Amino acid sequence: MLLQIPAVADRLAWQTRYEALQAWMKAHNDTLPSKSAEPGDERRLGFWLKNQCTKARQQRLDEDQLEFLLQILATAEGLHGEWQAKCNALLAWMTENNDRLPSKSAE
Repeated sequence: MLLQIPAVADRLAWQTRYEALQAWMKAHNDTLPSKSAEPGDERRLGFWLKNQCTKARQQRLDEDQLEFLLQILATAEGLHGEWQAKCNALLAWMTENNDRLPSKSAE
């Protein structure tokens, strides 16, 4: 009955795909799947991840979905250090701007 409610079905589908992404990354040394890979799981997950990042930039993810996405990206980027640098820059900006997030429409 609950799965007939679109919001519930969408949320379950999102969680299922997120868990598939976690499993794929665990099996591949915490690397992110590529959307340009050969057709298959990696490519499907790569496109899904790209779409979730786009939704995040457009502020179209639920708060908990955004948190899960940030955890995935932090895990992968932790291998390269770039993620931490971006987080530090964001924290510094927020500290200088009364703890608010930057506007998506700002330059």
